[in-house]
Amino acid sequence: MEGRRSGELDRDFIELFGIGPPIEKGIYVISDPCLNLSSEIIRMYSKMIDIVDIRWNPPLILYPENIRGRVKCYSDLGCEVMASGELLENALFRLDSEKIFRNLVKMGFKYFLISEKPYIEYKDIVRGIGKGEDFGLIPVIKVFNVYRRSLRKRIDEYISLNSYILISLDRENYPQHFIRDDRVNWDLITEFIDKTDVNRIIFQTRSTENMYKLLNRVGLKMNIYLYDLKDLVEFENLKLGLIKESTLLDPLRDIKGGVAPKFIYYILLNEGPKTISQLMRISGLPLRTIQDALYKLRRQGMVKKVEREGSKEAIWMSIK
Repeated sequence: MEGRRSGELDRDFIELFGIGPPIEKGIYVISDPCLNLSSEIIRMYSKMIDIVDIRWNPPLILYPENIRGRVKCYSDLGCEVMASGELLENALFRLDSEKIFRNLVKMGFKYFLISEKPYIEYKDIVRGIGKGEDFGLIPVIKVFNVYRRSLRKRIDEYISLNSYILISLDRENYPQHFIRDDRVNWDLITEFIDKTDVNRIIFQTRSTENMYKLLNRVGLKMNIYLYDLKDLVEFENLKLGLIKESTLLDPLRDIKGGVAPKFIYYILLNEGPKTISQLMRISGLPLRTIQDALYKLRRQGMVKKVEREGSKEAIWMSIK
């Protein structure tokens, strides 16, 4: 599905203050806020939300009418609904999955979320995707570093089965592909984006800084999972340019490896892409120091190398 146009709710406000017209967006998924907000507030924001994630938990299962009522609430507002949660996963893989999928359809669900976990075999996830699709449900797979099969091969197979991929940039209970030493591995993220159909990827994060960096790498039409309406508002503010970059992050703050990497990054950030020869001339640093600094920056996802056709020397550029 395609996300609706961003900012429909605030069209008059935006035009009044001259911020600019609504901009294109991807799919917005938001965690079910129905328990904490009035129906009027939900109605106001529903124009900006594409999918609502309803997590199954014991109270909902004990009273099925609660689930039906919440699904109807969102469906009436034009939002599609996704089922998720560990309780749902346990039921799908340990009980009668066909019966559960049939009930999901009856209650009005359109999507179902499965998380990769050590106790769920990869082949069972693939089988679950197929069964869900037999009932017209769209799978969303949250990937973790729990299988020997490579991330690339797993994601390619999931996408070939018409699934969306959910990638979390927050710390989770299971080991992450994209988190290294409690930091987002932006080098891997950038490489992954370049080689994958990002229209099938949904990114999940609570961090405004991560949202900003993703927008710079993926673009305004990126798909995103937001935990609550506060995150949705912050994300829209980022896209509209209402949050200043300088107040959001200091790019030098997070660079590790000493003074040289920070100095080289500062040059690339402020003076644009440079070759190593140009960096030596501007910085006055020796070749070995610059090469080491670029190696460290690249591992941290702060710079990328661009080969030039017909030239032996590559260009290095910063990634904000």
